[in-house]
Amino acid sequence: MVNNKQRIWGYAFATILFLLIFTGLVALVVYDFDNPATILGTILTIIIIDFLFAAYIMASQRYTIIKLCWVFVVLAFPMVGVIIFLIFGTTPFKRKEWKEYNQFQSHFIKQEKFYPKNQLPLTTEEYNIFSYVKNNSFRPIYKWNTIKIISSNSDLYKESIKLLSSAQDHIHIQMYIIHKGFWWKTVQKILISKAKKGVKVKIVYDWVGCLNKLSKKDINNLRKNGVEIVTFNPHGINIFKGSSNYRSHCKGIIVDNKKAIFGGSNIGDEYLSVSKKYNYFSDLNFIISGEIVNSLNLLFCQHYCFFTEVKRKSRQFDEVYKNLDRILIPKKVNNVTCCQLVDSSPEYQGKSIKNSLVNLILKANKSIDIVSPYFVPTEDVFDALIIASRSGIKIRIIFPGKCDDKLFTRTINRSYYQRLLDAKIKIYEHNGFIHSKVLIIDNKIIFTGSFNLDYRSLWINFENGLIIKDVKLANKLGKTFNFYLSNSILIDKQLAAKYFNFWHKIEINLMEIFYPLL
Repeated sequence: MVNNKQRIWGYAFATILFLLIFTGLVALVVYDFDNPATILGTILTIIIIDFLFAAYIMASQRYTIIKLCWVFVVLAFPMVGVIIFLIFGTTPFKRKEWKEYNQFQSHFIKQEKFYPKNQLPLTTEEYNIFSYVKNNSFRPIYKWNTIKIISSNSDLYKESIKLLSSAQDHIHIQMYIIHKGFWWKTVQKILISKAKKGVKVKIVYDWVGCLNKLSKKDINNLRKNGVEIVTFNPHGINIFKGSSNYRSHCKGIIVDNKKAIFGGSNIGDEYLSVSKKYNYFSDLNFIISGEIVNSLNLLFCQHYCFFTEVKRKSRQFDEVYKNLDRILIPKKVNNVTCCQLVDSSPEYQGKSIKNSLVNLILKANKSIDIVSPYFVPTEDVFDALIIASRSGIKIRIIFPGKCDDKLFTRTINRSYYQRLLDAKIKIYEHNGFIHSKVLIIDNKIIFTGSFNLDYRSLWINFENGLIIKDVKLANKLGKTFNFYLSNSILIDKQLAAKYFNFWHKIEINLMEIFYPLL
């Protein structure tokens, strides 16, 4: 992986090279025309427009690396780059500051319960970890929760069917991907059956994630049978509009505000390892009951009300927005597990998930175990890992050894291996595609959810996660982590160098230009 200084020089060199090529092509065109002054004037105008857009991008509130990417695109591809930026680079959301974001979600915050510090079984150090999200995103810390691991693919199928079949009042599903197949067909039958019995069924799906996966026939069939299925971020849905770049990567199935399935899996046969194309998936999900389900359901309702085609004055909006107290009746449990929702979105300046990662990593005292399918971290997350390891914290990271449909990701993951190994961080590659997303801090605090350790999840997407303090659950997850290790190989410097040979370096250098935008 190249550092920022090398990347800046790379962008500068590539930009100059492309501009020289562009100038040469212009010279050839001008030479063959009778009125070169007009053409040169047009070219000069294009270049001025490009530099004005580059200046605008550098002054914008974007991550530095993302700014550099867009400046390169705009300057290296005169006018074409400007068009690409206007389509994909503009933000369809106003990035809210702290006070404005608080006001925006105030109606939903009123439905939460905030425990005072002395009623929570947390040390001062642990409470400070949770306090960041409480103060930054107004998410409460709940203590009465039960969380169980769904570690096998077959159990995920069984538990999802069992949970949906138990619904009496409402079912809320939010998914990035809904993929036609055996699992989805079974889910559809249950949803239609429940809707006919009066259960309120609502589905929010992401248009980009479901492209060529969720059929219009299925959508129409669900709507015809009383299931309300809506699209996340539908405004001007089009692959040639910037809104398609801002996706809901959130995942969850919530039933009657009593139980939820939460984790990394979408609805698709590949997540059960029964897909013909991908039969080597490993993933991690949880069955959750207790107070925290209230926070998960509130986030669903907030997305449903403000980021779908549901209008503020529509019947569907009123049904949810004005009746939250009826929907949000959490199930009481006797188990104590402190838990907090962490959500992140492009509409809010405070990047809660990214900052929570840095916070957790830097506050670790003994160990950090990480499982992630994609590893393209922001500079502050990467630096936090290096600092923690060089401070004596034992860090182990498991990456996938096989790829999903994003074939370039393994190569990008491997580009970080040398620097991680130099910092004494242990790296493992699983013998399949591991889609689990989890951090275990000091064998007692867990951070898990829909997010990957990449720019898209940490900066662009709508994501959700949970910070959990539970020693017993952490120990069980530790056993899952060790099971992953038993099916993985340890990467040493010799193997890392083999993975990062001459051709890989060329591939990475090309990817380095654009990967923050992927």
